Amino acid sequence: TGKVAPTYTENYTFFTNSDDGVRVWINGELVIDNWADHVVTTDVGQIKLEAGKSYDVKVEYYDNQNHAVARLGWSSASQKAEFVPASALLAA
Repeated sequence: TGKVAPTYTENYTFFTNSDDGVRVWINGELVIDNWADHVVTTDVGQIKLEAGKSYDVKVEYYDNQNHAVARLGWSSASQKAEFVPASALLAA
């Protein structure tokens, strides 16, 4: 859990790379829900965010066995796809 602070006011695409179940909430809205066993998979969801505001982020994941992977990324029309950097995260 934590907070994310976007740079631009626009739709953001959040994406995960995970091996097994993953869920992502942004500001209490479930944007990614793939709560099942699977090989490394990319899942995506979108939400409109406003620059200068901070938004709650909650990521849940589980690993059934082997190859534990869980990464969170984001992109927008003005921002290239990247894993969410520490500089964009705030303490919860």
